[in-house]
Amino acid sequence: VCGSSAQLKTRIRERIRSAKKCLDSGTADEPFLAGLLERTGDRGLASRTLDMALRRFDEASIFTIHGFCRRVLSDMAFESRSLFSLELMKDQSEFIKLLVSDFYRKHFYGAVPDELVAYVCRKKDVLAPMIDLVGHISLDAGVIPETGRPEAEGAVDAFRQSLMELKRSWLDERERVSGILKGYKGINRRSFTAKIVARMIEEMDAYVLSAGCGFPLFEDFNRFTHTRIKAAMNAGYDPPVHEFFCLCDLHTANGETLKERMDEYLVWLKAELVRHAHKHLPELKEERGILHFEDLLLKVREAVRPGADAPLKRIISERYRSALIDEFQDTDSVQYEIFTALFSETALLFIGDPKQAIYSFRGADIFTYMNAASAIEQDLRFTLTTNYRSEPGLLRAVNCLFERGSPFLYKEIEYRRVSAAEIPERKVFTDTSGASPLAFWFLDGPGSTELTKQAAENRACEVVVAEITRLLREAGKGKALLGDRVIVPGDMAVIVRKNRHARLIRKALSNRSIPCVISGDENVFDAPEASDMELLLMAVAEPQRERSVRTALATAFFGLDGAVIDSLSSNEAALEKWIEQFRHLHELWLSRGFIVMFRACMEEQAVRKRLLTEPGGERRLTNLL
Repeated sequence: VCGSSAQLKTRIRERIRSAKKCLDSGTADEPFLAGLLERTGDRGLASRTLDMALRRFDEASIFTIHGFCRRVLSDMAFESRSLFSLELMKDQSEFIKLLVSDFYRKHFYGAVPDELVAYVCRKKDVLAPMIDLVGHISLDAGVIPETGRPEAEGAVDAFRQSLMELKRSWLDERERVSGILKGYKGINRRSFTAKIVARMIEEMDAYVLSAGCGFPLFEDFNRFTHTRIKAAMNAGYDPPVHEFFCLCDLHTANGETLKERMDEYLVWLKAELVRHAHKHLPELKEERGILHFEDLLLKVREAVRPGADAPLKRIISERYRSALIDEFQDTDSVQYEIFTALFSETALLFIGDPKQAIYSFRGADIFTYMNAASAIEQDLRFTLTTNYRSEPGLLRAVNCLFERGSPFLYKEIEYRRVSAAEIPERKVFTDTSGASPLAFWFLDGPGSTELTKQAAENRACEVVVAEITRLLREAGKGKALLGDRVIVPGDMAVIVRKNRHARLIRKALSNRSIPCVISGDENVFDAPEASDMELLLMAVAEPQRERSVRTALATAFFGLDGAVIDSLSSNEAALEKWIEQFRHLHELWLSRGFIVMFRACMEEQAVRKRLLTEPGGERRLTNLL
């Protein structure tokens, strides 16, 4: 069971083929296969065994963890107490929206104070954060701490009482209070300009006359408080005294207390939402015979837990004599519980890198890994200390960096020195400028100024591209080599965390005429070329529409500038010529199919040749194709 079954299947198949070839030929080109030759007595029998393994390889039980759980539930539906026909869905967002909307209606329509509804609505988007919360929290997660519904009635009553007194005072004393704010000489007019005071009075009128609950307070409300006015007095003056200003102090304090209660209420509502989702989301999906990927794990765990009274564990242990969990550092507590329950009486092997278990953004659970490791006896733990991928210089630098103290904080995760494998045909990178195989770059702001995030990203992008440019320049002089040849752009990769960072690097490289491609999860339909393709197809589908034709001529397919396209308004002959070309493409599409039409357009307009001469042309051409 692993994280990427297709990749692992390919690697295992190729490994078996390499071993069979080694046994048949009697020669080995690597230490492991050489050891295999030495240990194998009957090479003919071993070769036939591997040949049979290749013939029956499609029967091999190699799954992702979710794929394994799905097989268990479908093959043993009766034993796992699952429906015999279940539809697996990748996206459960529609169900989450339905559940959150139901929760919102239940709790926000008459069930909570009006002040809470007003407070939440002030945040503009209410449902999206709630949907996001349910979508990102595992249904196996608990809520800490368990709290009851917070007491908010006292704060609500106090706020409403001070609001009533405030409204009464303002309606009775509006003119007098306004006169003090406008004309009292002791008030510093830099804080209370005529414009600010006029705005304050207008906002207080709207606040007092509003039929709403009065919460939260408007932005300038604290300017009416005795405390704020006192702080804004010129030297030698006493603050003006009026009941209204003191009422504003009281109402502000009540508003702050109410805000604290409302924030507590919102936290409780989030916890209630999680509990609501735990109970009702599985019910909602079960009613429709649907399972999400996470449900696969939860249902299997439920079936194998102690006291489940299901024969699933016995059947699994009879079917699989051993289990090997690859990339175990990405395993969470639910998955670990499943496998320890199912294979407690058989051979269970975990393969993983504890140093990678710190990457929570990949779904890793460091504590699950440490718990699993502590449950295994020391003599049953094996560590790989030879690296077949990295160069000796880089490994020496990494050893130097991490062989100090406790680099991963937890003593359960230790760093062990790694050495490079001796590979005669290895192509080692050589930079005659003397650059270190591992380097750290530090960015400073100008002077004592701190760098903003955007400025830091731009600077980092510039430095990376400058280093790539330097290496290619050194390669041109024969001083940057990979093995015995000079390096080329395809030998380099820039690893980034976000797609937008990749686009920044690509743009900077394109500006320096260095070819590059982005490998990631970006959708080609989000690229500008997708819009060009749509506009082209609209014009070819309806060539009689001049507007569609003129719009298509502005795309990358034709390479015309604005002046040429604009001139078609007064040059009917030229426009008719273009329309005729689109009619020709239209007929090709109808008579010989889309591919023939598209190739004709690419050839007639020399699209490939033109794009490849432009910055980023390779990527644009790839997107179009």
